[in-house]
Amino acid sequence: MCGKTMPDCRAWFEKYLGLSTDYRTPSQSRSELVAPDPIDNQAFIDYLRSNNISFSNAPQYRIVRSHGHTGSY
Repeated sequence: MCGKTMPDCRAWFEKYLGLSTDYRTPSQSRSELVAPDPIDNQAFIDYLRSNNISFSNAPQYRIVRSHGHTGSY
């Protein structure tokens, strides 16, 4: 299906699966986000350090790398 146009796909999903593409969730600005405390895996951190691999557990970087983040539009 890669590169193919599927003009009826949206209508099919709406008709047969009851999905609505009109549903929207507002994005949050980064200043509104609060990162929970990190769960440190000390063995992993030691491995990174011993191999001179740069890393950060700072909240602002963890939020950016988190799964499922989206940009504000």
